[in-house]
Amino acid sequence: ISLKCNGELLEPKPKVNPNLAPQPPNPGDETPITICFTVTRAFLDKAKRQDKKLHFSYTVTDQIGNGPDTDAPWSPVQSVDEDLDGTRLPMPILLERKEDYPGDDASIIDLEKLAGNPLLLVVITKDNRFAVGDEIVATYTTTGQTDPVVVWGKVEEDPFIGKLPCFLEVPNDKVFAGSKVTAVYEVHRPNVGLVGNSSTANATVTDAPPIDLRPEITSVTDSQNKEIPNNGGTVDPQVKLSGTATPLQRVEVFEGNTSKGKWPVNAASEWTYETTLSGIGTRTFTAKADYGTGQISADRTFTLSNALTPAIDSVKDSGGVEIPDNGYTSDTTIKLSGTATPRLEVEIYDGAVAIGTAQVNGNTGRWELEVPGLSLTTHSFKAKALYGTGAESEIRTLTVVAATAPTLTSVRGSPSGIEIAQNGTTVETAVTLYGAAAKGQKVEIFDGAISREIADVNGSGTWSRLVTGLAVASHSFKAKALYGTGAESEIRTLTVVAATAPTLTSVRGSPSGIEIAQNGATVETAVTLYGAAAKGQKVEIFDGSISRGIVDVNGSGTWTRLVTGLAVASHSFTAKALYGNAPVSNARTFTVAPPFTRPTIVRVARADNGVTIPSGSNHPRGVSVIFYGDCYPHPTKKRQIIVQGSNVGYFVGYPSINQSSYDTRTHSGWPTDAQFSTYQVRDNESGLTGNTWTINWI
Repeated sequence: ISLKCNGELLEPKPKVNPNLAPQPPNPGDETPITICFTVTRAFLDKAKRQDKKLHFSYTVTDQIGNGPDTDAPWSPVQSVDEDLDGTRLPMPILLERKEDYPGDDASIIDLEKLAGNPLLLVVITKDNRFAVGDEIVATYTTTGQTDPVVVWGKVEEDPFIGKLPCFLEVPNDKVFAGSKVTAVYEVHRPNVGLVGNSSTANATVTDAPPIDLRPEITSVTDSQNKEIPNNGGTVDPQVKLSGTATPLQRVEVFEGNTSKGKWPVNAASEWTYETTLSGIGTRTFTAKADYGTGQISADRTFTLSNALTPAIDSVKDSGGVEIPDNGYTSDTTIKLSGTATPRLEVEIYDGAVAIGTAQVNGNTGRWELEVPGLSLTTHSFKAKALYGTGAESEIRTLTVVAATAPTLTSVRGSPSGIEIAQNGTTVETAVTLYGAAAKGQKVEIFDGAISREIADVNGSGTWSRLVTGLAVASHSFKAKALYGTGAESEIRTLTVVAATAPTLTSVRGSPSGIEIAQNGATVETAVTLYGAAAKGQKVEIFDGSISRGIVDVNGSGTWTRLVTGLAVASHSFTAKALYGNAPVSNARTFTVAPPFTRPTIVRVARADNGVTIPSGSNHPRGVSVIFYGDCYPHPTKKRQIIVQGSNVGYFVGYPSINQSSYDTRTHSGWPTDAQFSTYQVRDNESGLTGNTWTINWI
């Protein structure tokens, strides 16, 4: 073996001993053989050069003088730094955290310990070759990256300690999992130049820990790949759960508290679990991470039921009148209702035409569907299950016909033109009646037993009549045919009421439902208004001069209105009558206060002497502490501020109404053992969390 270093050849040439290689004529095998031999200090001293580099290569000659390929007789060059004279400065120290020194293994960079922070490149400056003010230029390289990272620092001095270590930071995004890194530095002195360079520090970066993603159950399907919604139902016992989690990890699936095994997550973060349910009933599934902190998914609940045959057991017209099977109606809008398997769906058919789907109520097992726009013909309805084998109900038949008897189809206030519902109310003392009858005939209008007018039926089969001078009382109108057998229409009843002024009796925050006093305050941006007015009428709600909508007054003479999107400001609400001479209610005034803000820890102090404890500093166990901070000044509530420790107890503060600060006077002790504890503040009223504070209990 001929070893060459910087052009110098090692003499005598090392030879391969018989016990290190196969004897001739055995050529050996393809597995490389490692040959070790000594390189003397004298040879290295002879080969060293001013650039402080040693470049090694070798070639081999066999027993009869044969060498390697003549086109490449020498091996690739291996270069190493040389410091035979001991002139290089100490290598830099690679640290994840300052507190780990000394004792940390600098050859390993632990990504979990680094926790997203910069990598520290520490230069110890005690060597006499360092001087205050020297500039340190460090170069950090990593496998897989062509561009090195260069960072700078200066040698500084403390008047009591002397020269300080120099802490340089390599950005966290330059530290790659599984890579090998090197770090060296040069020292430059102003007006002098290069003073020296260091030995090389080498380290290996650990593989990255898995991301601690919370598992999710994103889908539940039956054997036909039909989605089963959360809190929904199925009649198919074969189900498949699908979800997401951290790639290439596992999740443990639970049905209630029973584990159903651990299932792998693929590289796309997806996992599945298939099962055949063992019995009728409601069950809840969760997925628990088999990694990290063991996070658990949200519940996914559904019910396995028997497949019931749908039934249509009621058909009503738009007035709620039941239409019997094979019966008749002149109403072109009907409501079908019936029974089927809870939480599932049925599809409704009119003959062979599907006209809509209906959801079956999970509690009552009933469904309903409104069917508008029916033609004047016979209709045959059925309900088909959208589950199981698709069973169908019995057919329900009815016929829609034209009315030959007079009808009274509409009653409207005059002059407003507002429709007055059956058994409705109005403040107007005149109404216009509308109806239908045989084309070109006459009908007589009655208010109770009193004839009010005779109306002509036009060519379209409709009629109308204005009736004035109505008393404040109940009125019952009907139309009697002045032809044929004198058939009469259905009675249309209304009540004329006095135009009383509206009132605004209550304002409550939404969704809390808490009453807001006159000139009070709330943090909610929606309120529900309550009041009274003339029965069956309408009032318009105003916030100052801005309309907030129109609301109906019910048959009891009361009304409510939800108003959302309130600005942080003062608000004054009134209700204006949309009847009579439009009287206005009393005003209700209140203020919407600003929304919650996050609480903060401002200061932590010893309970015995009030001395501040900076975050990250030491504190003796056995001495209580008090947390001081800021919080949201709630205008109506006292609150509880919790300062929770990471591995110890918690501290509690109780700010009063409108108080914007807190302090803790109670505590749950200190750790049994010396350790770091991180505390985070939380406002229990809003659920918002704030900043953290670290104490090293010693």
